[in-house]
Amino acid sequence: MTEKDFCVIGLGKFGIAVVKELAALNKKIIAIDKDSAKVNSISTIVDSAITIDSTESESLEAAGVQTYDNVVLGISKDVNASIITATILVEMGIPNIIAKADTERQEKVLRSLGIKNIVSPDVISGKAIAKKISYDIEFDFIPIDVRHFVGTVVVENINIVGIPLKNMQLVEKDNVNIVGINRKNKFIIPSGYETFELGDKVYFLASNKDANNFYSKMIEETISE
Repeated sequence: MTEKDFCVIGLGKFGIAVVKELAALNKKIIAIDKDSAKVNSISTIVDSAITIDSTESESLEAAGVQTYDNVVLGISKDVNASIITATILVEMGIPNIIAKADTERQEKVLRSLGIKNIVSPDVISGKAIAKKISYDIEFDFIPIDVRHFVGTVVVENINIVGIPLKNMQLVEKDNVNIVGINRKNKFIIPSGYETFELGDKVYFLASNKDANNFYSKMIEETISE
């Protein structure tokens, strides 16, 4: 299989979200779950939807899972099933396994099996919420480390429209880097000569302490000199 082919095992909310996103990206997907209702619910958007118990190595082999380079293991609440399935995948020699873990203990067990790519949505969400309330952050963001994140804001301040980014000196004055701009569903990687337009969705990299000031600048009809 090529790197564009994916196998998703476990069709809970996480697994289904992964399947839908991959399908939207036109990836080749095989989806697996022991619950036939879940399998049927996504059967029309994947290349193959199979109802089997992933803790049975013979069933996974019959489904051809061993031929995939990329496998997303979305099982997490059933810890035993998660670990048994992960063990089988490792023994199959799958090059890239992405596994979901609900707890740090589960993550440690999965890492001990040799799985390097662990996703902990609940842990990430908890950390994000803690950071959001700690710093009174008013916008959506993706944590980069304990001090920095990529945030988004929609331009509402007419006073910053039409000013070249290099003249705004956002790095020097605000400690903010503009990562990209989504303008009418077109993504722009901005140069120093790019300007903001009303309605632009701006992606920016900032520290916790600097982010809110920048956010306010983008939505309020004032601009610091």
